[in-house]
Amino acid sequence: MTKVEQNLKDELVELDKKHFIHPTSNMKQLQEEGPSFIFTEGDGIYLKDVEGRTLMDSLSSLWNVNIGHGRKELGEVAKEQMNRLAFTSTFNNWSHEPVLRLATEIAEWTPGDLNATFFTSGGSESNDTAFKTVRHYWKVKGQPEKKKIISRKLSYHGVAMGATSATGIEQFHTFTTSIAPDFHYVDSTIESLKETIEKEGADTIAAYISEPIQGSGGVNVPPENYFQEVRKICDEHDILFISDEVICGFGRTGEKFGFQNYGIKPDIVTRAKGMTSAYLPLSA
Repeated sequence: MTKVEQNLKDELVELDKKHFIHPTSNMKQLQEEGPSFIFTEGDGIYLKDVEGRTLMDSLSSLWNVNIGHGRKELGEVAKEQMNRLAFTSTFNNWSHEPVLRLATEIAEWTPGDLNATFFTSGGSESNDTAFKTVRHYWKVKGQPEKKKIISRKLSYHGVAMGATSATGIEQFHTFTTSIAPDFHYVDSTIESLKETIEKEGADTIAAYISEPIQGSGGVNVPPENYFQEVRKICDEHDILFISDEVICGFGRTGEKFGFQNYGIKPDIVTRAKGMTSAYLPLSA
């Protein structure tokens, strides 16, 4: 490492210690040792750090840089759009061409009548919005008591309040002093789902949510025919099926969306990450 690189690293380490709070990291270790890596450049599947080392980004950063780093054409098209129209609201019945073009493109990716999109800023927000949407749906249908959300143990659905509450990883619950009510967790068996529905009452359950393949909980593939059976149970009990495609979507599993590996169609699909290959924060 050159003297210039060392000076830059020392400066950035001190700035990190003083001003930056890391997610899901060991804060004590960061204060003592500084960050493990400080990345400066990306190209394809590789990242370069402040020490000049080149490393393979084998996890695709956070499962999200689907088409690799350094795609200059994305920067150019973003610049062109920002120069023409950087932002305008879609509240109050307003609209604009880019959002309509993107919603139409996404509708061509999804099968059947999964053809309308509500945009958000990150996967956690998408899942929180899905929970609010299904509860509102049942309220409009005259069944406001249908508000409980069922998720799987070891599932990961985000870090916002509702998304953390839906996450089935214990550490995300013990981190805080309270999680949101009306969230329930099942083992990855049909028997566990049936038992929970019977115990809680189908007339109180708004939706079931699952990743097609669990990510942060251990890259767990579901049991054979699991989702086909879940789809039948949800239909029988008027429970909406939410597929969390934040990690699995946009080609991560070989199909456009993970649920397509199992021959089913959910009622709602949440997505983020690969939708922009993390070049901009966007979810839906």
